[in-house]
Amino acid sequence: MATATSAIPVTVHIPLKDVPAQLTRETILAQARVTARDLARYFGIARPRLAFTGLNPHAGENGAMGREEIELIRPALDTLRAEGISAVAYWTRNCANSRPLPPAMSISPVSPSSSPRRASPPWRPPSRRT
Repeated sequence: MATATSAIPVTVHIPLKDVPAQLTRETILAQARVTARDLARYFGIARPRLAFTGLNPHAGENGAMGREEIELIRPALDTLRAEGISAVAYWTRNCANSRPLPPAMSISPVSPSSSPRRASPPWRPPSRRT
């Protein structure tokens, strides 16, 4: 049986060019904690599994295209795991020490001020008309 997947951004309502400056270890931790708590509280998921994508193409290629994955995201995931929150990094297939996402699935950490949202149904490609 397939499981429902939802994407939750760490930052919201800011220009894409401003995301790197707003992405901090603290914002990742705050959003992940709120997400884990609310998935349990409002959706009845006793032990939610949070999966994180990288910020940079190919998750920074071990620092060659950005260091956010090394300096911000991975340390935040380590902290979350130490707190008992299931948090995993899902980078692309061709990055060292990575785990691939299933096809058409990508999960990112919502602003702590956002209200809980219902999980959206899994994405399906549009039907082809002949």
